[in-house]
Amino acid sequence: AVASAAPLVPDGLSGPPPPLPAHPSGASRGASGRSASASACNSGSGGAVAAASDPAMEVLAGISRGHDGVKSQLAFRLSNLQLSRNFVVRGDLRGALAAVRRCGDPSVGADLLQGIASKRDPMYTLETIPDLVSVLEGVLSLASEQSVSLAVDLSCTVYRAFHQVIRDVCSQASRVGVDLSFEQRRERCMTARLALQGLAPKLGHAARNYAGSSLAYKAQDLAQELATL
Repeated sequence: AVASAAPLVPDGLSGPPPPLPAHPSGASRGASGRSASASACNSGSGGAVAAASDPAMEVLAGISRGHDGVKSQLAFRLSNLQLSRNFVVRGDLRGALAAVRRCGDPSVGADLLQGIASKRDPMYTLETIPDLVSVLEGVLSLASEQSVSLAVDLSCTVYRAFHQVIRDVCSQASRVGVDLSFEQRRERCMTARLALQGLAPKLGHAARNYAGSSLAYKAQDLAQELATL
């Protein structure tokens, strides 16, 4: 018998064909695509973080810009308050009130009035009422309820201390003959009365700003009393 001839297959070609190798350019394209996607994700997250931090940075920048202004304002207020305090220590209330008016900052006046109100013995006299009223008007125009309340309380104290003297002296007719002491006293009372009556519009404005509060009632009552002084 003749053996069947085996098919002629070259060595190394028997079995299934080996897999084809991946194309180098395709592999590089895949790698570059993956790195580009990662970069895009990273850049996107960084942009989101930067966008989220922008408002906070703007707030910090605003605080930094306003810091120098606030510091300068407080230093100005402190220096003027120290100047007025020096006058008060020497017993010169009119000098202290004049210093407050020159600085042009009503908040300094509020600080000075706080110091005056805390003293047991009042420093103000009939002669100092016009100067005191000038500072009270500035404090009454402040937006702080505490400062306005302080000014109203001190105005009430001054009114209670001098209203009867002012009424009595201003209601007297000029005396026969020359009485310089009486005329000088009458002139001081007239000046004090006009100054106190000038507070009425400011008090009425404060009453409207704080309508319904005890501060409003107190300011309105005092304004009415001053109108008939």
